[in-house]
Amino acid sequence: MADPTAAITSIIHIHFTTYQNENVPSKRSSSTAAALSPSSLRTAAALRDELTQYSLTAGLTDLSLDTDEQPFDVNYVITKAILHIIDCAMCALHDNKEVWESSRSILELGCALACTSSSGELGMAVIHRAIDYITAVKDIVRMEAVDMLAFCVGQFVANGRGRNASILKSGGQQQQRKSGLELEDWKVECAVGAGKALLLRLTDKITKVRGAAMAGCVYLFEYSNSEELNEITHQMKEKLLWLASNDTSAANRALAVSCLPVTDDNIADIVVRLKDVDVKVREAALEALREKVMLDELEEEMMVEILRHGLTKRCVNHCYIHLETLFGSGL
Repeated sequence: MADPTAAITSIIHIHFTTYQNENVPSKRSSSTAAALSPSSLRTAAALRDELTQYSLTAGLTDLSLDTDEQPFDVNYVITKAILHIIDCAMCALHDNKEVWESSRSILELGCALACTSSSGELGMAVIHRAIDYITAVKDIVRMEAVDMLAFCVGQFVANGRGRNASILKSGGQQQQRKSGLELEDWKVECAVGAGKALLLRLTDKITKVRGAAMAGCVYLFEYSNSEELNEITHQMKEKLLWLASNDTSAANRALAVSCLPVTDDNIADIVVRLKDVDVKVREAALEALREKVMLDELEEEMMVEILRHGLTKRCVNHCYIHLETLFGSGL
């Protein structure tokens, strides 16, 4: 019989190489972490199917094959091959657009395979490898490690709810979720590890890394079944609130406002951001109020402040639209 290790590794390499050559990686939007693309999820499913078919054809019952020397562990071989590919992609990361897209495609497919697999061994290994890279010296490596964690945690949420994860509800109504996601223990453990890593990068010296960490935090606010994770998300909210006022980057201040779950305790702090010198931050604050707050949740003093600082010469069309949605067409 052909060497199963070589055969499995070859199958994995073929799928990764094809995906790398034919697909453009997902990108983060202005307010959320990048979600795994449908193409990455399809490729991951096709790869799992081919690996399963090979295991059956080769007689690898229950993903193991007893030999005279030692048991053959298919999961171990798969995990080792994918980690090696991730390491190569991280080492190849470069500011050159083509190189970056090529490496990021590899990382995205690795996350898609890991977090949609029934094997906790693979999922935990990929997330822990991303956590290892979170403290790398190279800035672009830290940023991609942050996005890998966001890919995985976001997909956990999507899988747990059976739809694309989002912390916002359309129609301008606040939604404070007590999600109660029923996740496997290994996924909760991974979410805790990812949360600690993202919390660390919220104070990164590089603007883009801080921004990636902010966007990645959004998905973790979905969880409520872990006391340890609840403590981490509480610290995240406090840090995001601080960054909304103090980050040196206006884009990051706006992002912090967008990512921050609005509660009764911090509505006033969001209103204060309407005084920010940058229009992006003011617009983000108005949008957060429009999307996440009901009008009857605002105190009279807050309404006055919103109108005072929203309806000024600095108010652009987008800001006026948010005000109109919040207070009604009477404006």
